Amino acid sequence: MNDPDYYAERYDETRRLRDRLADDLRMDAGVEVISGVANFVLCLLPAGCPTASEIVQRCRAHGLYVRDAASMGGRIGPDVLRIAVKVRETNRQVVNILQKVLRSS
Repeated sequence: MNDPDYYAERYDETRRLRDRLADDLRMDAGVEVISGVANFVLCLLPAGCPTASEIVQRCRAHGLYVRDAASMGGRIGPDVLRIAVKVRETNRQVVNILQKVLRSS
């Protein structure tokens, strides 16, 4: 906490990684991403897609752990995923697995 430059760099890095992850999820996985400033993104699944709970289970079969965002509050419906921002390579794997899972739905 005594190194504000370090934390400023981490904040900027997380912002860049989050923005890239959001863009990749939109373009490659076909999900709508709800903008935010946290170290995760919220993704609205496409219409006609299985529920977030079902997608979470299917992703786990591929070693990907995402969250059903419904537990975050009553106003979030059954079709929102919460995906943590990781390093670029991991984020790319997340997008690839989610894309595969959604295409097989």
